[in-house]
Amino acid sequence: MKLLDICEAIVDCPHSTAKDEGKGYPLIRTPNIGKGRLKFDGVHRVSEQVYNQRNERAVPQAGDLILAREAPVGNVAIIRQGQQVCLGQRTVLIKPNKKYVDPDFLVYYLLSPELQHKLLSSSNGATVSHLNMSSIRSLEVQVPGIDVQKRIGAILARIDDKIELNAAINENLELQAQAIFKSWFVDFEPFGGVMPVDWNVGAFSDVADVLSGKRPPMKQNDKTEDASIPLIGAAAIMGYTNKFNHDDKILVIGRVGTHGIVQRFDYPCWTSDNTLVIKSNYYEYTYQILKLIDYKAMNRGSTQPLITQGDLKKTEIIIPSKECLQKYENIVGSLMYQYSQNRTENEKLALLRDTLLPKLMNGEIDVSKVRI
Repeated sequence: MKLLDICEAIVDCPHSTAKDEGKGYPLIRTPNIGKGRLKFDGVHRVSEQVYNQRNERAVPQAGDLILAREAPVGNVAIIRQGQQVCLGQRTVLIKPNKKYVDPDFLVYYLLSPELQHKLLSSSNGATVSHLNMSSIRSLEVQVPGIDVQKRIGAILARIDDKIELNAAINENLELQAQAIFKSWFVDFEPFGGVMPVDWNVGAFSDVADVLSGKRPPMKQNDKTEDASIPLIGAAAIMGYTNKFNHDDKILVIGRVGTHGIVQRFDYPCWTSDNTLVIKSNYYEYTYQILKLIDYKAMNRGSTQPLITQGDLKKTEIIIPSKECLQKYENIVGSLMYQYSQNRTENEKLALLRDTLLPKLMNGEIDVSKVRI
């Protein structure tokens, strides 16, 4: 069958010209479309007036899918219960016909290697790959009976539910750590609202070492047995390599390109040459400091953003007493240990989901025997 045959409607981005108004309803653009679930970090928002300017066939509802027409081409996510969203540029609303297809099944089916290959093969564009609507609507699909669909969808959705729960817990843990930092080191609440006399103002280098990343020995996009070490870029993992240059507990920020994103690593990785690597005995304090620095003011780049080791090292910060710093590390360190455990579990769950996905779709695993 064609995708359109099992859907009530497939509609192109109804709010393609909407602009970010800073508050209101989430405007889903391609960066907000994850693999299965929507991502609301940094989402643009629009007013109720814009939200209500919708084609009746394009009203996003729970159980509908949103597909990315451009980078990341082929990503697709389901709208969960209670999520009220608009669709921005280069997105497509897919409304499954529940007589023929289970929405949870369909989102994972479209993410399966076979369907992703079909989508990417039908994309075009000289500089930026994109999907046209006719290719999406005519995409050939092969679906099992509805009962099997529901079982497969439920298995994979349950894994993503746990990933979302862990992510929500981690967001809360980060907020707790930030609140304690602000109380102690910004508002000085435990000290009567004034900075203690045995604290002073010093340089960032007084609490941390700053190093530069290096060019990796090799790089590839996908993780394989021969290249399983994460290659760290200015904002995220940018690929994989075969060696590591750090296996200690480090913080990583962008040196060239993206600035302001602070990454935490406590496992083997290769930090690329567009990063700065920070090591400190006061890891959690340093992490919060890095999130407060004004990197735009530190920029030395003319064609692209650039910050230097030297400028970061001499940045002025408050240096609390060692006793207070250690107390903060002990309290917040226990919170962020749980954060790290949740993150590791999510990586394992994502691997489990991605491993199960093709096996469930091609019938290699009997869905009646799977227990999650």
